[in-house]
Amino acid sequence: MQPLRSTDIRERNEKLILHLIYNRKSMSQSEVSAVTGLKPPTVFRIFSILEEKGLIRSSDIEKDTGDKKGRKPVFFVLRPEAMYALGVDLWAQSAAVVLVDFTGKVIYKTVTSFTDAMKLHEVMNELCVLLDETLKTSGVEREKILGIGIGAPGVVDLQAGKVVSYSRIDGMQNYNIREALEERFGVPVHVHNNCSVIALSSSRYGRLTGGGSLFAILIRSGVGGAFIQKGKAFVSDEKTALEIGHVSMDMEGPVCSCGRRGCLESYISEDIILKELGAESLAELSRILREEPARARAVLEPKARLLAHVIRDIENLLGIHSFIVICRSKRLAAFLSEEAEKMVRETKAYGEDCGIIPVKYSPILAGKAASDLVFEHFFNNSLGERHGRD
Repeated sequence: MQPLRSTDIRERNEKLILHLIYNRKSMSQSEVSAVTGLKPPTVFRIFSILEEKGLIRSSDIEKDTGDKKGRKPVFFVLRPEAMYALGVDLWAQSAAVVLVDFTGKVIYKTVTSFTDAMKLHEVMNELCVLLDETLKTSGVEREKILGIGIGAPGVVDLQAGKVVSYSRIDGMQNYNIREALEERFGVPVHVHNNCSVIALSSSRYGRLTGGGSLFAILIRSGVGGAFIQKGKAFVSDEKTALEIGHVSMDMEGPVCSCGRRGCLESYISEDIILKELGAESLAELSRILREEPARARAVLEPKARLLAHVIRDIENLLGIHSFIVICRSKRLAAFLSEEAEKMVRETKAYGEDCGIIPVKYSPILAGKAASDLVFEHFFNNSLGERHGRD
């Protein structure tokens, strides 16, 4: 490990202060000094540098500091237009792209659907067109783009930036999506699994906020899983894990897309549910749930039982009690969550109650959470990558 240089220390302190302002929306110099332990003259100097760079500005925000004497402190905020990040949610049927400013506010969003059985080069071409259109329509200068964060499907190697395996897009095996997008757009690209990104969006912006542990189950064309602990997604050897869609429920069951038999997603994926209900769309599925509850229950109750079985196993394995079930249909998420929670409680002999919350999938929130990957690396990892530190 090389020793830190003075320029490294200055950069670290600048990013520390920017990160604090990003998280808290506004801060005064005295607050920063109290939180960081940096001496007031050092804080004053860094604030001056950040103002000169156009990254922060003083604000007319007033806060009750409890101090009735002396001058009121000046609060500083980030300049929204200083920098931007792009966030992408990608899977077999669609891609969402959002553009967020330096404060994390979504200023542009777009979603496109893919036709059936598109090959990898076709999907990537569509995605690149979408990113180009986002930059062109928003009018944001490319020099101000900090990077692209992408929630990619399948098993993802975070360090290499590649999709190790994803059977639903022909050719997306051992595909380095980071390399492809960095070459195309000339900015850093940060890759994570899309289920983990969606779970992070729910933990940060949804109903289950507060930094506790949660397990997310995403039901779309397949079934994904993500374990969020203290605001971070669980990974193993820098690869995303917990592919619960391929947990075998019956070794003699139907053949799964992975080639094995009886995988969970062979029973409760979106496509299977639509087929068994005789529905051609999610809108039709919602109508059946609303208008034909007996018919819906006959098909979905056994699936909720399978889901409850898996949740009990995860609960015992990881010792967590908060779950979210994410579907593109709000009614489907609600039915599966409510029924699975009842079943888990009926068979639970000890411990805390298990809470299962339905979440309607939002491509825009998923894209925003993907853009968070860019800011996390910008604020926290530039020095760590250079000196081999976390």
